[in-house]
Amino acid sequence: MAKFKSTYYKKSDIVLLAMPGTLIFRPSLGLSLLKASLLNTPYKIDILYANIFFQKEINEHSKLWNISQQRRLIQEWVFSKILFPNHVINDNDYLNEHAVDFLIEVKKSITDENVKKCVNDFKEIRNKADTFLDSLCDVIIQKNPRIVGCSSNFIQHISSLAILKRIKEINPEIITIMGGANCVGEMGVTTVLEFPFIDYIFSGEADETFPIFVSKVLSKPKKQNLDLLPPSIINCKRAAIISNTNGGCNNVPFAQVKNLNILPIPDFSDYYSTYSDYKELTIFNESNIKAIPFEASRGCWWFEKVGCTFCGLNPGDKKYRSKSPQKIIKEMDYIASLYNTPIFTFSDNMLNMESFDEFINRLKSARPIYKLSFGIGSNLTKKQVKMFSEAKILVVQPGIESLHDELLKLMKKGTTGIKNVQLLKYATEFGIRVLWSIMFNFPGENKQWYTEMSSWLHLLTHLQPPKMVNSVVFQRFSEYYNNQTKYNLTLIPAKDYKFVYPFNKKTLSQLVYNFEDINQKDFSNSSYYENINTAVESWRDEYFNKNAKPILQMRKNGDEILIEDTRKCAVSNYFVLKGKKAVIYDNCDPAISKRQLYRKFESKITVKELDKVINELVIKNLLLNINNRYLSLAIPAQT
Repeated sequence: MAKFKSTYYKKSDIVLLAMPGTLIFRPSLGLSLLKASLLNTPYKIDILYANIFFQKEINEHSKLWNISQQRRLIQEWVFSKILFPNHVINDNDYLNEHAVDFLIEVKKSITDENVKKCVNDFKEIRNKADTFLDSLCDVIIQKNPRIVGCSSNFIQHISSLAILKRIKEINPEIITIMGGANCVGEMGVTTVLEFPFIDYIFSGEADETFPIFVSKVLSKPKKQNLDLLPPSIINCKRAAIISNTNGGCNNVPFAQVKNLNILPIPDFSDYYSTYSDYKELTIFNESNIKAIPFEASRGCWWFEKVGCTFCGLNPGDKKYRSKSPQKIIKEMDYIASLYNTPIFTFSDNMLNMESFDEFINRLKSARPIYKLSFGIGSNLTKKQVKMFSEAKILVVQPGIESLHDELLKLMKKGTTGIKNVQLLKYATEFGIRVLWSIMFNFPGENKQWYTEMSSWLHLLTHLQPPKMVNSVVFQRFSEYYNNQTKYNLTLIPAKDYKFVYPFNKKTLSQLVYNFEDINQKDFSNSSYYENINTAVESWRDEYFNKNAKPILQMRKNGDEILIEDTRKCAVSNYFVLKGKKAVIYDNCDPAISKRQLYRKFESKITVKELDKVINELVIKNLLLNINNRYLSLAIPAQT
């Protein structure tokens, strides 16, 4: 049985839970905002970080558990036996496949012995889940709350349902609530209908509806008039009405905050007190950065205009909303001072470009100097990337999912392969880390495109490689999900859900987030994808070689350009570009077409001469050509 400090047993009106299935390295932004929303009320509210508590119970398996968060549904599986004790299914193949995934991730040999050990470790973690919930339930009951709620995002649903069911069995008078990404729209309605021990779910953003709910429900806990609650707060009765109404779950209310400037500053105090109690955990010792989550905007301005076909992160109204630069900096100053850290990770899908200059300039002059990670578009100019570096935005997620123009068109990314490479170049030049991946298996794709893309990846080994190559996931709320006929898709719940839930496909399809196409063949082992996987693996091996990290850098020496090249693909380790070659190479950043180059220098060079220079630079692997747009690959050397 897990043991807790006496402080965790203190009385509270409301207990909110961050259950296992979410990262332990930072606070829950959603729950911390809800706690802050009750700041000026008489109600006592506590956030229990059960994900950290559980980490202590399985500390010897910390790496296995946390890497498992990135793949499939193993963390849901761990708690599913508690919620569905009669759900019996042969999961040996499922566990074996997951064990192989883990061994690949940690670069261990895929032997029968190693696979068996991983599977046994998964089962040991599962065995500990039941007694852990008993201990957690005991803490909650002794706090004597009137409301207990869980934030359920992606792989937190089963653990959240399991603890709320147990609490309801012990004390039916406690009001149980859920919210988060897994409770939006149809998923929330289905959750209430299938799990009657859940009293209410919150569909959408609960910043404004949660304080209303607390005030009204706690004043009359037994006979609450539903008409007095916002429509996005749904119980079993309201869910039944929605599901039986014309249009059904296509018209589930979704709460959305219109003005983010009115939101309170999130209260992270419970997280940091918990971290202080559990900081000796192995996983914390292995982590160097404990970044504070921060929210500057909601929605995605690109989704509001067009939207990537595969993205399901923006349900409800497409409206992109952003805090003012003044509000952002003011909040960061307060939070950094209160929790004594200048490191923030932004939860935003996309940086607000309308107020880009003002925001960056305010960051540059901020004290202390903040270190930030951000979601951005990949169409940034060199000047903008330099401004990022000057403002100490050190990590970016630019949504680079491919370097091939045709694939990017299929995704509706609004960019090109050469622009994505250009961003990687600028990020390397200015010392910014880029988090990105390559995706495959898109409806309508030509498998030959992956062979084409593979043919130039060896030129990029001095730039930051993708973290992985993975298949597209068909998410609820995405364009693929909403327009299946258009894309010739027949989507069913992803296969791994059957190892978690005992429901039929119809119920599952109303409950889950990820889907797969019933007609889609698995091409992951085909030569097309093997080519791209091999090329990326070689790129990563070369880039992360501690003994000889590849270099492609240039220095200007008067009218000459001196280039040093240590990549494996280097034709020579040193080049001296003179005259027209130097001028042409220098003008291929940003990426430019041959026609544009000729217009720049038509009085000084013939078309034939230009072709000769470009071809020579391409042959020497110094110039990248994607769809007749040319980018010089050498990074300016740091002086």
